[in-house]
Amino acid sequence: MNKSTKIVSVFGVLALLGGAFYLYTNTKTFYATKIAKEGKSSNLDVLLTFDKKFLKQWYKAVKNKENTFTLDGKVYNTQGGKLKQ
Repeated sequence: MNKSTKIVSVFGVLALLGGAFYLYTNTKTFYATKIAKEGKSSNLDVLLTFDKKFLKQWYKAVKNKENTFTLDGKVYNTQGGKLKQ
């Protein structure tokens, strides 16, 4: 392998790793795990039953230390993810 081939190979591997990281961090499992680790919900299995769009908004609120989050015009509590009355 010459030097240019090695460089292209390294960039190819980095691109694949970056793509894999992006795909993982954009999954229901990623969002649900982060929400559970922050103590905002106690049951990972239940979290995985929620829609990805809902989990993503919830995760953003958890990450930003917000008390509520909004999805489709409805406001939810970050703690527990229940609809705010």
